[in-house]
Amino acid sequence: MATLIVKHTVGDYGSWRPVYDDADPLRTQHGCTAKRVLRTADDPNTLLVLHEFPSVTQAEAFANDPDLKTAMQKAGVTGPPRIEIYDEVD
Repeated sequence: MATLIVKHTVGDYGSWRPVYDDADPLRTQHGCTAKRVLRTADDPNTLLVLHEFPSVTQAEAFANDPDLKTAMQKAGVTGPPRIEIYDEVD
């Protein structure tokens, strides 16, 4: 299993969330099996988003999908996101 972690700041969480939710088909297309959104305690517009995928290859494909970049722009992500992928070990 692979976990894709995205940290970014958005202009307004209330505007960002519906666009994130509308991107469910994109996540499903790449095999996402779980998701979680966290906000920092002192700034509700700074987000940490976790997605789980069956493989690193699927996580990478999602991270590099041009539709993800388009959705982030539409959602009001400010600045470049920090994206990391971790592979689960036994």
